[in-house]
Amino acid sequence: MDTLKDEQTTLNEEKARLEDPTYVQNYARGTHLLSKSGEQVFILPKGE
Repeated sequence: MDTLKDEQTTLNEEKARLEDPTYVQNYARGTHLLSKSGEQVFILPKGE
């Protein structure tokens, strides 16, 4: 039961974050390489 409660707490926290437009915008920009109008996205090679 504790595992389910922990999972529910985690999901509720994520739900709250997803209701924040700024969070959604930053998440989309960071994970899907989306940009605002007029911005350019540069993909840099990862350092070794």
